Formats: sequence, C-alpha cells, structure tokens
Amino acid sequence: MKISGEQVQKALQSYLKEVQEKRAREAQAPSQGRESRDQVAISREARVLSRWVAQVGQQPDLHEARVKELEEQVARGEYRPSAEEIARQILRRSLVDGRQEP
Repeated sequence: MKISGEQVQKALQSYLKEVQEKRAREAQAPSQGRESRDQVAISREARVLSRWVAQVGQQPDLHEARVKELEEQVARGEYRPSAEEIARQILRRSLVDGRQEP
C-alpha cells in the first residue's frame, strides 16, 4: 500500500488537533484548590509524534531512480503510458485521499 505525504500530513494534523483540544479542555477545568503556576508537560504521544515527523522529513525519495528513468523516456519520446493504468491510478489515489477527509 502506498502512503502519500498528504495522508501522513492529514493523520498528523488530526492527531495534533485532538491533543490540542484535550489540552484546552484540561486548561478550562478548575484547578481544584491547587496553587496556580506555569508548567510544561509533554506527553509520551507528543514525543512519539515529534520523532515520527522528524523521521518522515529525513526519508529519502525512494522513487528517484524511477523518476529519472521516466524523465529520460519522455526526453527520448519513448514514454507511452497506458490510458487504462493512468485512469486506474487516478481513481485509486482519489479514493485513498477521499477516505482521509474528517
């Protein structure tokens, strides 16, 4: 299964939104007699998410060789994609990206 950068971004944004909403609810809750002072607490999930974001950003483009090969075929006038395969890929990507909508 191919996971696009758009899918990763949407998943990360969705998770970040949940974390922010949870923190906002916790901040609005009464302090129940505790002394008020500033604190910063980073959850384990936030640390994991931060590492994932860093790792995704460091990943090399795995398709560089294929892209180069296709560019050369286009330059030589030898690239002849199948219309059926193009349509299949367009539909597949639109279905996958459509499932990511909130």
